[in-house]
Amino acid sequence: MIYSTILKKRLLFAASIAFLITSSCTKIEGVGLEAEQNLLAVNSSDTFAVSASTFLLDPLPSAGQGGLLVGAFENEYVGQTRASTYFRLAVPDLSTTFTNDVQFDSLTISFFYNGYSYGDTTQTMGISVHRLSQAIDPKELSIALEGDEFPVFASGETLYTDQEFAYAREPLGTTRFSPKPHSKKDTVSIKLDQNLGHTLFGMVLSKDSRLTVEDDFLDFFRGLAIISEPDAKAIVGFKDSIAFSLHYSYERQSDGRRITEELTINMGNSDYQYNRIETERSNSLLRAMTAVNSEIVSTSTDSRTFVQGLTGLVSRIRFPGIRETLGLGATAINKAQLIIETDQLEYGFYPPPDSLILFVANRYGTPTSLVKNASGASLLAVYQQGSTSGGIGRGKYVFDISNYLSALIKTQTYDDEESLLISLPTTTLLSRTNVLQVAQNDNKPAIKLNVLYIKTQ
Repeated sequence: MIYSTILKKRLLFAASIAFLITSSCTKIEGVGLEAEQNLLAVNSSDTFAVSASTFLLDPLPSAGQGGLLVGAFENEYVGQTRASTYFRLAVPDLSTTFTNDVQFDSLTISFFYNGYSYGDTTQTMGISVHRLSQAIDPKELSIALEGDEFPVFASGETLYTDQEFAYAREPLGTTRFSPKPHSKKDTVSIKLDQNLGHTLFGMVLSKDSRLTVEDDFLDFFRGLAIISEPDAKAIVGFKDSIAFSLHYSYERQSDGRRITEELTINMGNSDYQYNRIETERSNSLLRAMTAVNSEIVSTSTDSRTFVQGLTGLVSRIRFPGIRETLGLGATAINKAQLIIETDQLEYGFYPPPDSLILFVANRYGTPTSLVKNASGASLLAVYQQGSTSGGIGRGKYVFDISNYLSALIKTQTYDDEESLLISLPTTTLLSRTNVLQVAQNDNKPAIKLNVLYIKTQ
């Protein structure tokens, strides 16, 4: 009896070693051990099929994301993306005391780079400043939606990328500039309408209630829209702090010198600042995509799928037949890796994203939760540079979805129409326009699922 027990333990150890040595095989037959009338079969597989498409989410919330985006760029795969920004001004501080000989000089607005850009910043671009004629009004998602139709990142009243508010077509001011997105010193300053400046400064001197009472101020001055010229080749980011300045001068009594100063009005509540995003896909691989036709299979897009922030593009993936192959509950997942490859140039104008996440989506494609690991933390796949030996290497992202796959094969009530969405991280999804183009491999998107598992038969 003792000899038999020792023999079984040694056989079990030998089977474990065989599993580790042969982990690259598709399937291992005949490696097993009888234990309590069950056969412990050790298997590994890297051949699970992945069904992939490009999916368009509903318009995304973009209020208060910490940056102003203006500009445009065009990509042969996803088409043209254009960004403009809208915001309120804050009620000005009128505590300054002015001398009798004070004179108004000019009105300007200045923007400060926040380090972000996407596209060709070697080209000049033009922007114009417009006064809003309609109040910025946040909205809520439709109350007709069921609970599982609300995206995980949207709740309450906010502003969305598809909202537009009317503004005066005649700009208050325009400028053309060479973007310097990484500069900590340079600003983009625009001289604004002189008549508006005179009006505002007169109201400052009289301490007009339209500049001191918030409701009166917002009724008088609803906000600003910053619009880019259509020939822009990049989207550039600015800090969500602006300087809307009334410049004035007066004679200093002590020495008779003319002194120039300014009264600066800041940006208002960030909940009322958002980035509007427009797309034009007629000349791209995604030309058939619309709000109604929101999913395009990879066979229609050159065997690729795509991801892009703010526009709502994600790659939707499913694993058809995996539950049937692995069985329900009788399999232990040793390791499951989801690998996404890209052939984007790392140092071009349109580099791949730094990282990706995975959403769990319901049958409608609505992201309802984040895929997490065993400890409850959200999965994050960081870009890994490809090897350049033998040619240009592909970059990749690797997710360990062992925990997700283990739960999938154990859940009796699993919805077969559930899917995963490959996306930019939530904060980036709602504030950046970066693109991921998934590479193609053998007329399929370069997305594969490798699974190592132990199955009790």
